[in-house]
Parts: sequence; C-alpha cells; structure tokens
Amino acid sequence: MKEYSGAIKRFSVTLLILSIVQLGNHLNLPGTTPQVANNDGIMNFFASISAGKSGELTLFSLGLSPYMISFIVWNLFSLLEVDAIKSLSQKQSGLIVRAITLLFAILQAWATLRSFDGNIFYAHFPSFSQSQVDFFFLLLLTSGGMVIAYIADLNKDKGVGKQMILIFPGLLANMPRMLLTGGQDSALFSSVWGLVFIGGATVVMVYVTSILARSEYRIPVQQTAMTVAFKSSYIPIKVLTSGAFPFMFGITLFSMPQVMLFLPFFQNNNLMAYIVTTFFSYSTVQGILTFGLILGFLGFGFSHMNIRPFDIAKGLRGAGDYIFDVRPGRDTEKYIRQKLNRIIFLNNSFILLVSLTPLLVGLWYQPATVLSFYFSSLVMMVYFVHTMHEDIRFVLAKRHYVIF
Repeated sequence: MKEYSGAIKRFSVTLLILSIVQLGNHLNLPGTTPQVANNDGIMNFFASISAGKSGELTLFSLGLSPYMISFIVWNLFSLLEVDAIKSLSQKQSGLIVRAITLLFAILQAWATLRSFDGNIFYAHFPSFSQSQVDFFFLLLLTSGGMVIAYIADLNKDKGVGKQMILIFPGLLANMPRMLLTGGQDSALFSSVWGLVFIGGATVVMVYVTSILARSEYRIPVQQTAMTVAFKSSYIPIKVLTSGAFPFMFGITLFSMPQVMLFLPFFQNNNLMAYIVTTFFSYSTVQGILTFGLILGFLGFGFSHMNIRPFDIAKGLRGAGDYIFDVRPGRDTEKYIRQKLNRIIFLNNSFILLVSLTPLLVGLWYQPATVLSFYFSSLVMMVYFVHTMHEDIRFVLAKRHYVIF
C-alpha cells in the first residue's frame, strides 16, 4: 500500500478540489434567482468547459474563463523571446499572470451581472443602494474567479490531470443534456437509427483520439556525453501537439465578445452588435470561419508552447548531442521547427475536422450543430483520461528511482 501512497495522495487532493468547485457552483448569490430555463446546449457547453454554471449566479459562475484568457495572453508574450520576459523569475511571472487574471475576472464579473439584471432583487437589501449591491456581487464573483484560478494551479502541482481536470465533471454531466437539447424534435437523436449513428460515431471518435493521443513522431538524436561510445536517443513530438487546449480555449475566446456586449461601453452599439452576430455566431458562414481561424491559431500557438525548438536546440548543443547530418545551433532549431510545423498541420486538421464539419452541416440541418460540441467534448474527455494516466504512471515510477 505504501508504494501507492503518492498516487493516492494526489488523487485525494484532486477529489477535494473538485468537491470545492462543485460546492461553489451550488452556492447561489443571495437575492438572485435563476434565469428562465436555459435549454441552449451551446451555452451549457460553454459553462461546462469553464467549470462555471449556466443560468445561475453562483460563487464560481465565472469558472476558469479569466484564468484561461490570462493563460493565453501570458504565453503569447512568452513566445516573443523578449529578454525582459525571459529574465523574470517564476514568482514574478506568476504575479503578472494573477494580475491579468484579476483584470479579466473583473470585466467578466461586471458583464455577467449585467446579463442577470432582471434576476437580482435589490429589494432584499433595503439598507444598501443598487450600486452598493452590484459592487458587493462584483467582489464575490471576482473573488470566486480568483479562487478557481488558485486551486487550478494547486491541482497542477499537487493533484492529477493538471488544471483542466476542473472542467471534467461538468463536461461529463453536460454531454447527455447536450444531445437531448440539440436533438429536440429531431429524428437524428430520437430515432433508433439516430442513436445508432451517435453510438457508432462516439466509438470511432474515442478510438481515433486514443490513438492520436498516444502517437508521437521521434527525431533521432546522437548522444556523445553518456559513454565513450555513441548512444542513440530521440526527441518525441506528440501528434496532438496542442493537446485538447484549442477546444477548451477556442470556445471561451469565441464566446467572450457575446459576453462583452453586456459591458456599458458596448451596450446599444449597433456596429459591435453586428460584428458579434455575424462573425461570432455558430449559425453563419463568417462565424464558422472565424471560429476555425481561432482554433487554428490556438493549435499553432499551444503546439509551440508545448514544444519549443529554440530551447530544444540549445539544450542539445549544451549537452554535446546532435541530430545526425544536421549542424548544431540554428540549423538544428530550423530542422526541428520544420518537423514540428508539419505535425501541427496534422494536429490542426484533426481539430478543424472535428469542430467545423458539424457546424457547416448545421447551416442546412440545424440539429447537427450540437455535434461539434459533443465531439469536442469526447476529444477532451479522452485527452483528460490520457493525461491522468500519464500522471499516475509518473508518480508510480518515481519510487523506482533513488537520487544519489
């Protein structure tokens, strides 16, 4: 039993964190009521991938959205290879990320409050003005968003599944509801053949994603420092170089303009309303193309965050290792980047195929739209399970190594 203590401890931390998130999502803010029954499968999906809750004002209504956006913003800056950014300590970069998260949490909290204008009963607070009540709720929502960000990082260090495991329960619970909502009055989801189609597509998607999650391309490396004789190793590059991040962050980024419409300086702005309804809608060709561009950009960006050719080439040169028939230094970096970009093309092709095909079909047959989010959920679920499996293997393997 002792040999599994590390894995058990990490699982316990993750279960505790997930329990806290679920509890916070059921703590409704005082003096508020739920919105009219929300049967929008897309909005429920947006809430589930951010660990938030759709249709109710709760302590954790913001979910991981502010954290996700700050994560993207900071990592984009870190890719610029600016000396001022590279010289920052881990503590300094963490404080900057927290500041960015706080900024977006405040903005999203205000927009969320405005979207619930008709569901806040200020008469329940006779001793306070409306602006004071709004400020109090703003503090609660912002604080909830910052707590979520903190425990997400805590799970990364102490638990399993890293930060994104927080969305696992909501994603799992929302998948059946998503199909039922999308399939209302539709033979696609209610008929026997429709269920057979969904079942078969689910099996195929899980199988293909499982293979891709485990697959990797290996660049052979000649090691000279370990022994007198040359020894071969390799640089592994996962086929899903970006992981499931584009699915999670893509929906969040694409939905943010709709949320921002509730901010005072965007209200009654006809131009902004036109841009959002045309270019940030899943029911228009322009919106689907915008969504595809966002997914492609995130796929490319996250791939380069996960695999950094400059750092790999620098590490090889410092260790005296090299790729056969490639000069160390810039040539090695260029070689690795070329290989990486080819794999990113496959990575992005898979992401776009899964996400955009049902949306395009949905232009002619609307119930098919929800399949985009259902298949995206499946990919994320499989990737989460794969990530947890790797974390557990790592924890169990640590006991076989002794530092001397």
